[in-house]
Formats: sequence, C-alpha cells, structure tokens
Amino acid sequence: MKNYMVVNDKKIEISQETANNLEQEFGEKVTYSVGDRFRVCGCKSILVNIGNYRVCMISLGTGIFHFIPEKVGDICKITKAELNRICSCHFVRYWDCQKKIKT
Repeated sequence: MKNYMVVNDKKIEISQETANNLEQEFGEKVTYSVGDRFRVCGCKSILVNIGNYRVCMISLGTGIFHFIPEKVGDICKITKAELNRICSCHFVRYWDCQKKIKT
C-alpha cells in the first residue's frame, strides 16, 4: 500500500516509515469518510451512510451491501477500528472523498 501526503496542493508519495513517524510526531490518525472508495476483496466499493450514523460498503458493480451496516461516531472521520468493524476482509482505499485525491 502506498502512502501519500499533500504539500502545497501537490500529492507526494512517502514511505510507510515516514507515515508512521509523522503519525507519532503530530498525532495524525488516518480516518475515512462516507464517499471514500475502496477495493474490497477484488470489488470496487463505496462507503455510504444509510442513516443515523450507520455506514456500510456497497459494491459499485452490483449495488449489493458487502457487510452489515455499523454505527460510527462521525461519518466524516471514521476510524480504522470502526472501518474494520464495517469491513471484515482486506480493503484498500483508492479515492479519498475529503481530500479529493486518489490514494
């Protein structure tokens, strides 16, 4: 998985070690939001809010829910732990809705 950071509106690739160091130094945690797109078990999916802070993954190809919806604290700042509850298999984000960048 590649890591990126945005500097002066330019996306640059950084190593996992650099990402870990930045997280430790600045306390920034990776978060996810409704609208983010993922590859889940080989399928392209989108994270959606189905109401009352309940979110789930929906396949972009079939429109079928991948997993049972889960309640989260903030639909714009979904934590890694919350996302792991939503999606129990391997996932990779390829579109960050908040930053409007491919990841």
